Amino acid sequence: MNTTQPKTGQQVAAGVQPETKPCRFTSHQYRWLIDAGILTTEHRVELIEGEIRAMAPMGPAHRRSMRRLNTWLVLHAGDQYVVESQLTIDLAEGFAPNPDFILARWREDGYPEGENPGRDDVLLAIEVADSSLEYNLGEKALVYARTGIPELWVVDIPHRQVHVFIHPSADGYQSHAAAAEGETVTGLLIPNLELPVAEAL
Repeated sequence: MNTTQPKTGQQVAAGVQPETKPCRFTSHQYRWLIDAGILTTEHRVELIEGEIRAMAPMGPAHRRSMRRLNTWLVLHAGDQYVVESQLTIDLAEGFAPNPDFILARWREDGYPEGENPGRDDVLLAIEVADSSLEYNLGEKALVYARTGIPELWVVDIPHRQVHVFIHPSADGYQSHAAAAEGETVTGLLIPNLELPVAEAL
């Protein structure tokens, strides 16, 4: 005669675990966490597919690139476009990344308080990548493409080059090229913006 004994807690733990799913946030909920001061710039997080993701910490090379790029962009584009650094932008429901830089359309209203540039305003997103290179060239580039950002530049610190992505689609950017140190990259929608790669490194 077969008898089935009840499993102990230890036996249950050793068996199949119940499926766990990440807690997903809406863009509104994420914005509330920021406005309430629960999430601050010190946390270095962004919203990707409804998940609050920790961003890679900045190393010395990343910080140097950020300083150089900021100076160059303000000098060369600041009088024609809005240059923002590490600003949360709402691209679509569940997607609120923090690009290292964006160049957005100049608007007469100057973007009222509480309103950040959105996907219809952003002409170019720029990411600086050192330890986060694979993520920025892969998943994050796909996010920008799927949400319609027309152009993405990824400063590739380890290989001392700049990746240029254009022509976004649901499957990713349809065109990807890389410019090496000593070369120049030119904006697709900002043709007067010509960045020497060396200025970004």
